Amino acid sequence: MAAEMTTAHIDIDTSSSDDDNFGGDEYDNKTHIPLDSIKSFLKTNLNIRYNYTNWEPREAFRELVQNWRDEIIKSSRLAERDFRVKPREETTSGRNTEIVYNAVVVDADGVEKCLGYIRFKGRDGEGTVDIVNASATLEPRHLTLGFTSKTNQEHQAGAFGEGLKLALVVLMRGEQNHHVQCRSGGFTWSFNFDKDGLLIVYLRRMSPKHISRVSEQLSRQFNRPQSLLPIVSRPEEDVHFVIGQRLKGTSEHGEQVKRNFVTQTQFDAWTEAALFLQNNAGEEAIIHTLYDGDLLRAPQFQGKMYLKGLLLDESTASRSASKTTFPLRFGYNFAYGRTDRERKTVLSADEEARAMLAIWEAALTLRPDLIAELSNMLNSSEPKYADVAGARRYMTKKTASLLKDYLRGGDRAGNWYYSDTEKNKNPRLDHIIRGLGYTGVKLTQTYWDLLSRRGLIRTAEEEERVLFTSAPRVPVPKTGFGGRLCLLLSACLRACPQTNDMGFGFVHAGRLNLQLSFSDDDYAFRINDRWLSVEGAAVELCLRGSLAEARVLYHACKSLFSEALEQLPLELFVNKDENPASTPPERLRKLEISLAEQRLLNYLRIEHPTVEPVAGRPELRVTWPVDPQWDTGTEIEIQCHRASTCSSLRDNLQIAYHDLGPELLELDILGISRWHVAKSFGSITDDVVIGIRNEDAVAQLAEIRKRRRM
Repeated sequence: MAAEMTTAHIDIDTSSSDDDNFGGDEYDNKTHIPLDSIKSFLKTNLNIRYNYTNWEPREAFRELVQNWRDEIIKSSRLAERDFRVKPREETTSGRNTEIVYNAVVVDADGVEKCLGYIRFKGRDGEGTVDIVNASATLEPRHLTLGFTSKTNQEHQAGAFGEGLKLALVVLMRGEQNHHVQCRSGGFTWSFNFDKDGLLIVYLRRMSPKHISRVSEQLSRQFNRPQSLLPIVSRPEEDVHFVIGQRLKGTSEHGEQVKRNFVTQTQFDAWTEAALFLQNNAGEEAIIHTLYDGDLLRAPQFQGKMYLKGLLLDESTASRSASKTTFPLRFGYNFAYGRTDRERKTVLSADEEARAMLAIWEAALTLRPDLIAELSNMLNSSEPKYADVAGARRYMTKKTASLLKDYLRGGDRAGNWYYSDTEKNKNPRLDHIIRGLGYTGVKLTQTYWDLLSRRGLIRTAEEEERVLFTSAPRVPVPKTGFGGRLCLLLSACLRACPQTNDMGFGFVHAGRLNLQLSFSDDDYAFRINDRWLSVEGAAVELCLRGSLAEARVLYHACKSLFSEALEQLPLELFVNKDENPASTPPERLRKLEISLAEQRLLNYLRIEHPTVEPVAGRPELRVTWPVDPQWDTGTEIEIQCHRASTCSSLRDNLQIAYHDLGPELLELDILGISRWHVAKSFGSITDDVVIGIRNEDAVAQLAEIRKRRRM
């Protein structure tokens, strides 16, 4: 912005308009020469047209105030945080009004010293504005386009070297039509337009008599009763600008005009351009942080962004001040950064986002209660606020942890949070949240993502599985409905290639609604113990009416086995066949579920055998009554011989024989691929029923028969 005025701002002689009489349009362009080399006067073109910028008067005033502030910091060797402007002072006497902003520093002895001031002095609501820097000097080189002394100086806001010239152009052109004059280094600096609308400056060395007259005039003002003037500016040692004298000048169109006063309404609007001039907003209005900037909470700051105390831009009804185009919920004063050439915004949306989030993190250290306001912004879907637009990428884990603690604290402890993505992907979400004992509350996707990426929040399904896996274990029953369920489920798992080496167990899950979960820790499934009773299984299956136990058993085993396969990674079901037209894994998984259903039906058809001896023969008659729920027809009768399993085939065969008695049910019937009736086998000459578990056993049987015949 304007490093042009690195030396300060100036006090003005309002007693004479002679310096506005520039004579002709001849001028010297040697703006690089020092003041002490100018003998009496210098008239120069500043090479900038009246329409060079679209700034408004407030932006022009901001540039002058920026230079005022930066020069005070520089010349007084202040740390930026030590720059201080006393609260606005105002006095009214009849038709006269005086308003003063006084920049001060307190020395080691506790004495307050004025470093400069800004003053409005008017009558009937219109007058002039003074901007004074103590112990400073303006040089001609500061008016050279592109000159700046602020490059790489973090505490100073400008670096383009145009601000002072643009401010002069804006204040003098159009409706403003204000006269601008300056005193510095023992010279009077008068600004005007030439006939082509170019900005020109006329420097005239002040005579000792002129200096004395100006000093006396200012001393009288200083000593006047009720005067707010803090110091008397010195024409040779200070910089003093005066804006708004009713003197003659040349308009941007080359016409002779009489300049306008500055109204008090205009001055009040201009002072909004500097945050340090808004010191009457109240203690709660501004949260000052030590290094990152300030959070501006008062309504008058909403939508405004400042850089080092100078207004960058503010939201309007049709436009946001933010690079994101989203509205700002609060205002911000950035301690660091650079602006674009028009001083509208910081250079990038990323820089803006980082700066705002850094301010929030620092502000929360001072005011932890502000976490509620940050949370509300993050959870607002309409509108989306620019204040938190970069939160997902740039918010620190420290701030995110504070948000997590806030969401889980107070009257929010009974809430469980979810996102739209989770809601759309999981039809069981409401059911799960009720099982967890919480009330569901939706977070915006941005809010959810920033917590999730930092490991601070889980989905309801993830939480359910964690609690389910760590629930107390329940012993696996051996008898009754639970025992038969375990037998069938174990057989289903062994018969499926993807699960034949996996186990299962039961847990007491309480109110959790999860039925089954796979644990990578022990490569086994955990099952809700509600399935171990007929009544519990019927409730989980939503079966109504009075149903036979066999039917409940079938549906329970089918449901649990299907759920078990659905939880396994799909990669386990990839067909090993390299043929591109091979069965897709989704279909293979469904096929395994269908095969299990068929085995369950076969088992349940022959589940309750009647075993009785055949009179006069070493045989047994095993009869399975046909269950009308599953099939129609007559009883199935198979003759079984008293014999033991052939040792060479016992891993692949099951032989029904009387010695097993009641333990016949423990045979792995579901693991049998097909049944075979042998006329004779080994030393057994009578018929025997053989259940073949593995089809490879058929070849072994054929080989045995062949050897026997030979």
